[in-house]
Amino acid sequence: MNKEELEKKLTKNGWNEIIEKDNGRMGYSLHIGSKNSDVFFRSYSRVFANGISINAKGRKKIKKDDFFSIINYLKEKRTGKPFIFNMRKENMTNSWNDLLESYFEKEKYRNLHTLNSEIKQMIYMGSKSKEKYYTTKEDLKEIEDYAYYLLEIEKVAKEHETEALFFYSYEKEYVRTSDHFFFSIEDYQCFISLKIENKLLKLCVKKDSSPRGLLKEWAIDKKEDIKKYLQEYMDQIEKKQRVRNLYQMSNFFFKHYCVKNDIFEFENVRDELLQYYTTKEMEEISINFLKDKKRKEVIKNAVEELCFFDDKAIHFSYKTGELKLILDQEEINQHIKEIEKNIS
Repeated sequence: MNKEELEKKLTKNGWNEIIEKDNGRMGYSLHIGSKNSDVFFRSYSRVFANGISINAKGRKKIKKDDFFSIINYLKEKRTGKPFIFNMRKENMTNSWNDLLESYFEKEKYRNLHTLNSEIKQMIYMGSKSKEKYYTTKEDLKEIEDYAYYLLEIEKVAKEHETEALFFYSYEKEYVRTSDHFFFSIEDYQCFISLKIENKLLKLCVKKDSSPRGLLKEWAIDKKEDIKKYLQEYMDQIEKKQRVRNLYQMSNFFFKHYCVKNDIFEFENVRDELLQYYTTKEMEEISINFLKDKKRKEVIKNAVEELCFFDDKAIHFSYKTGELKLILDQEEINQHIKEIEKNIS
């Protein structure tokens, strides 16, 4: 259905205001309005899918046939990738939410929140209570395949997880988009991702998450290719970095350790610790801290804080501004008792 046919059909059914805006890579939007209702469709892009967010308000409800005429029209404008349609519950009334959800379900669209937790984690789809995502059965298969390929990247990462200077994450603290992995290989930081280009799946290594940060890419035919290419790349980086690390090493993870522990006196704390550790050892300890899900978190009250580094503790007084590295375990325990006693 072309634009003229769509407009004619919608106008006939009382939707007299039809505004279409296409800003190329910046996004596309379609707004239809009647005397007392509005329905908005806005595009967004994910690596693995074309996304359309839907919002609606007002007393007049759109008919199912008109709604899917718009959906099909939107699909014709963006090709090459699966489509996902999402609605944010808090932006619409219950009657609008229930109506649009019923339309998708009657047309056998699949709710992405029914996917298993591993897949949802790889293609983060927002909060279940706030958003609903729908796609066709055919598109769902492509999305699942993409997610399984992402899981292959994580499998490679997990094989290296116990190495002292290896770290990976897909948390927002380290990556800007949900379908990137952050890797640190012997103090070399990069991002690992997949992209779909002309129906071809590619494994990418980037220095940052921008399109211009691409360092290397490989065309992927099967899941096993991911381990092959990624492992080869990691082996090359490890060799180069081990030589480099003999001469210089960053404080990348120690800085993250400081942020996690609300330490603002970064240089002073680093200088204190350098009396007992090399920079490399400090990075290894910081990485272990960040990996440890049961780590000792910073404890503090209104006047002081205490955080833990290896078998030592860093004490900071808000009142005097004094920073102290504590080595004795009895003194550490005494500070813990004093702080916990005065937590308000």
